[in-house]
Amino acid sequence: MSSECEWQPSNEIAPTLTAGHVSFEFQFSPDFALIPREWWAHHRIRTGWTADFAWIRRNHHHLTCRCAACRFLDMMNTDSVTDWVARIVGNPVKLGDMHCALMEPGHCVNTHDDRNKGDYAVVWYFNNCDGGELMLPNTCSFVQPKKNTAVLFTVPQPHYVKSSKTDRYSCTTWFSKV
Repeated sequence: MSSECEWQPSNEIAPTLTAGHVSFEFQFSPDFALIPREWWAHHRIRTGWTADFAWIRRNHHHLTCRCAACRFLDMMNTDSVTDWVARIVGNPVKLGDMHCALMEPGHCVNTHDDRNKGDYAVVWYFNNCDGGELMLPNTCSFVQPKKNTAVLFTVPQPHYVKSSKTDRYSCTTWFSKV
């Protein structure tokens, strides 16, 4: 893996998980906008759902693909990432499911809780976005998508994504306690 794909937290001190969620910054941010629109459209597996966006899952793609999304998904499956998440939550974790997404303007995601996905969800943001906030109603909190930031929250926890005025590129990973 090239150095541009190595995991780099922006601060060596892991933030503390309080009130059900925590935000932090990271240094690696692939440019998902370089992935052709036609390719995202081909992977639009949620058409007709409350969220109409393209998902890229590693098992939905070619194992030899080196696109920005697949390189990021590969990076998520490294010890340095799981160790960082473990430091935040205070116990060992293992990576579960993960996907990258393009949410186009006007789209949103209705309230859901990620039940049966794992114990923690991490949403990684790859661009600044006008709208598209992650809403966490139990804590009266929201997270504005900002390039090179991520939010980790406990699941199950109700949350939803507000409508975006611009493209919103993100990756969601779920981790389970070991």
